[in-house]
Amino acid sequence: MLGIAAFTLGVFLYLHLNKWKKSSLILICSAVFLYASHGGVGQEKIINFRKIQSILSGIERHPNQKNELKNLFWPIRSKRENKLIQDASYYSLALNKAEKSNYKTAKAILSKISKYSPFQIYRLYYYPKWTLEGKPLLNDLLTSRDNLIELLQIPRKTPFTLAAKELLPKIEISLAEALIAKGQHENAIEIYEDLFNRFSYEEIINQKKEFIQFLGLLEKVSRTEMITAWFKQLILKYPANSKKTYSELFQDYIPLLKTTQALDGVDLEEVKTAEKEWELPISIKSSSDIKKWKQWMSKNPDRKSEILWKIADYYEEIGKYKESTSWLEKIIDLGDSNKKEQALFSLAWLSYKLKNYDKSLKSFDALTREFKNGVYFTRASYWLAKILMRKNPRESEKNISRNIFKKIIKEYPLSYYAIQSSFALGVDLGTLVGGEIPEVQYRDPNLLPNQLQALERIEALFSIKQERLALDDLTYLKDSFQENYQELSHHFLIYLSLLGHQIDQHLLVFQLLWKEVNDKDLARTVGTLELLYPTPFLNEIKKYSNGLDPDLIMSLIRQESAFYPEATSSAGAKGLMQLMPFTANQIKPGSLTKIENPSTNIEIGISYLKTLLEKYEGNLVLSLAAYNAGPHRVANWLDRYNIENQEEFIESIPFRETRNYVQLILRNYYWYKKIRKSENLTTFSFASKIDY
Repeated sequence: MLGIAAFTLGVFLYLHLNKWKKSSLILICSAVFLYASHGGVGQEKIINFRKIQSILSGIERHPNQKNELKNLFWPIRSKRENKLIQDASYYSLALNKAEKSNYKTAKAILSKISKYSPFQIYRLYYYPKWTLEGKPLLNDLLTSRDNLIELLQIPRKTPFTLAAKELLPKIEISLAEALIAKGQHENAIEIYEDLFNRFSYEEIINQKKEFIQFLGLLEKVSRTEMITAWFKQLILKYPANSKKTYSELFQDYIPLLKTTQALDGVDLEEVKTAEKEWELPISIKSSSDIKKWKQWMSKNPDRKSEILWKIADYYEEIGKYKESTSWLEKIIDLGDSNKKEQALFSLAWLSYKLKNYDKSLKSFDALTREFKNGVYFTRASYWLAKILMRKNPRESEKNISRNIFKKIIKEYPLSYYAIQSSFALGVDLGTLVGGEIPEVQYRDPNLLPNQLQALERIEALFSIKQERLALDDLTYLKDSFQENYQELSHHFLIYLSLLGHQIDQHLLVFQLLWKEVNDKDLARTVGTLELLYPTPFLNEIKKYSNGLDPDLIMSLIRQESAFYPEATSSAGAKGLMQLMPFTANQIKPGSLTKIENPSTNIEIGISYLKTLLEKYEGNLVLSLAAYNAGPHRVANWLDRYNIENQEEFIESIPFRETRNYVQLILRNYYWYKKIRKSENLTTFSFASKIDY
């Protein structure tokens, strides 16, 4: 009804509006009609999880299932469905031509996409992108600029909003250069001026060549007053960059600037820089360094908590825990909310290690009361319960401890601390996983119009067996849910997760589904856990397992790369098991060119992990810590911390990344074994050694 009403109203108004208002009316009515026909209230479209999973996984093996997939996505108006599929086909074909550098044909194909199609944004973005990659002509550049401006004027963000913002200046620079080549200098100046007025100083410096060309153009057409005006504007707006401005941008115009007195009051030789208050050491390595930091602190009281933290950390690192706790107490007394929570946890933990359980209990209790939504809350709650269990033999205190463990399990059922709590209570987390297969809802009445259009593009690409081209829109959808995530049904998020799973975008699936499965009992089923703990590359893992448990290898890969073969870290680690090239070459000489190959990466990664397990006599915790941080750091930690209680050793790891890494892989390992029913996990212990 809403769709029919929109159409009727649209026809009436169309006949009574002037031309410029008609275009806006068409867009508005199209969005309303789209919303009513594909995702309006009451049209939830529920389907069985296993059915859609079967259809999606069967597409590649059974091409005749294409029609079944189309019926699954669109049991609606066939005319609109056919148009969407046609536009998806145009996009796919255009990409194919562009990959072969046939940009002219690719742009011609894109132009066939209808103006009000959900695929319009692909035309608006890729036309200018391919214009730059080819041999840009003036008319193509003008069209490209108009396309990008139109794309950026869409009220809500699109998958290409950020990329379009980066592309527009490149198109404008190319357009200005094309206008100069045609002798249209005034038009080129207008383009340049508009561009550089939008730029920051850093962006102008990055486009130094083009800015100097702009100045030269101004000189060529006798617009020297504009050169002076630009100089004054930059000097007034960015005085700290004065010297750079003279030397890099206006060096050819110093005589002109002197003549026009633009340089009055400006020192060409020196730049005012902030005076160094103190020559500080980067880190504290001795008591003399502490003295320097204290002196600096007296001159910079606003950074007092930061300096106190460095001193406390230094004493903890050299094993002087009592001294460290005294400095942590100073941080807590300051009341700096940015540091207080962390300081409370550190104080509690160091007191625990000093066996001062009263002080530890008091600090953990203060943290859990004051920072209920803090990053340390779950950790603090768990150790608060552990201390109560250890310290108080009375049944009433034990009940408080049990209730804390139960609360952790209830509120964070998939977490490392929930697993540890289940061990403390002797309960099975498997009872929290529903046996029923979830229903899938592939329309949600709370979807926004832009989200619905993205979903239609995804489904159209899936229906023509070009599902991997849907990644941009799947990522966009996931990011856009920040606006209305709480309003969306978990049945719908499961549907999107199935689509992401189908194209091996497991990290995207984790991001979409984790909160729902963790928070909602109805969403926590065998099917959803299989999506959160997938088993790609299982055959390769089994082939190269070399006696190690495949569940352990999958747990590590899930954390290292989320099963993305091309993953590369900022440190240079590559592939599924995030191998450093040096390490990979040591394990298997001559493998550097194949390190991103999944089979090669798995083979080398398993060999390296087994080497570590042998080094640490089967100790999984130490092996995982060494895999992440390196054996040299583990050697240092073994000198500082007691390894007899591995749970406490994990908590003592000073690197947050490594501590989280070990805990999360142990969590993954638990759930893989639970889902795959590899072991009775009521007795499974992370502290046990790995047999190999």
